[in-house]
Amino acid sequence: MGIRHGSVTFVGLMAGALIIAFPAPASAVTIVDLGTLPGGRSSFAEDINDAGTVVGLSSLAGGGSHAVRWDSRGVITDLGTLPGHRDSYARAINDLGVVIGASGGGTPVRWSSSGVITELAKLPGDDSASVWGINNAGTAVGNSSNIIPVGTDFDVEAHAVRWNAAGVPTALPVLPGSSDSVARAINDDGVIIGNATITGQGTHAVRWNTDGTVTDLGVLPGGTRSNAEGLNDGGVIFGDASRSGSSTAVRWNAQGAIAALPVLAGGSSAFAVGVNETGVIAGYSSTPNQWHAVRWSAAGAVTDLGTLRGHDRSFTAGINDAGVIAGESDLFSDINSTRAVRWDPNGTITNLGILPGGRFSYASGINTAGTIFGNADAAGGDTHAVIRRP
Repeated sequence: MGIRHGSVTFVGLMAGALIIAFPAPASAVTIVDLGTLPGGRSSFAEDINDAGTVVGLSSLAGGGSHAVRWDSRGVITDLGTLPGHRDSYARAINDLGVVIGASGGGTPVRWSSSGVITELAKLPGDDSASVWGINNAGTAVGNSSNIIPVGTDFDVEAHAVRWNAAGVPTALPVLPGSSDSVARAINDDGVIIGNATITGQGTHAVRWNTDGTVTDLGVLPGGTRSNAEGLNDGGVIFGDASRSGSSTAVRWNAQGAIAALPVLAGGSSAFAVGVNETGVIAGYSSTPNQWHAVRWSAAGAVTDLGTLRGHDRSFTAGINDAGVIAGESDLFSDINSTRAVRWDPNGTITNLGILPGGRFSYASGINTAGTIFGNADAAGGDTHAVIRRP
């Protein structure tokens, strides 16, 4: 399961090779409607693990919504809420079936593989907390926050935290000179990445190492900001950073060296969305007119993945270790044209179709087996969680 997820080498701007491939027909793909809780009208998928278990949320017959889990057969389970709360949602699941999310107005929680809910505690004296990632050891990461009065207004001070399997938080080391920090993801080795606000400088990507130290991952030459989004088990980190007034996708190697990932010819910005265990990164780049899905090789070469015939935009949502990428393609002028798509390792694009009576569909990610999860418009106009199996 991807975990959300010396000298510095910089990759210059370059034009990528455009893959031109005839799309496979949508009829070759089976789309499975995961449905809703009894009486609910809509559902949303947020994550999938390598066992094929999907988590997200479903609306309820009487109003509100609950976190749910769909097993590999598509059977839905209501994960419920903390006592006294009406709503909840699931954000992520690890390969052992442990789920993280929130209950009520945003209280961070963990559900065990058997569905037992546990609150993830705030740091002493803090007002709130948020959980963003979990690894296969069950260690979760996020931030704990405190409201600070500032004259007649207020500010929120956040501190990166790690929760053990019992839900007890530990404050992560503070980067010298920083005022706020957030932990975004953790890999199976226990390496944590996130961001910290450096006083007088702005936001910097940071890495919390297994030896208890924290590393400022820095910025690109001439830039003022960087942002880490995820990493693989080899320690390759992806994110974005400012450069010449725009944002571009970046990669940090396991030693922490930053490199800009090239944009497509005529483009100015790019963003990365995922990395697999071979170091291949999926994302999207601007072009002179729109955005196109791209793939960056482990060496940093960019490939334009193109769009479905008749479309002018595409975006990626995730990549698995086989190099299969999930995403979407659309025509900018027609929202109903959006289709979930899959690119195979050779770059051949497949239209993943829509639900009967529906108008559009989206892909949100992919697991090791190649099962793609996402959401689709259903007959009647409601959104339903869906999967497509290879």
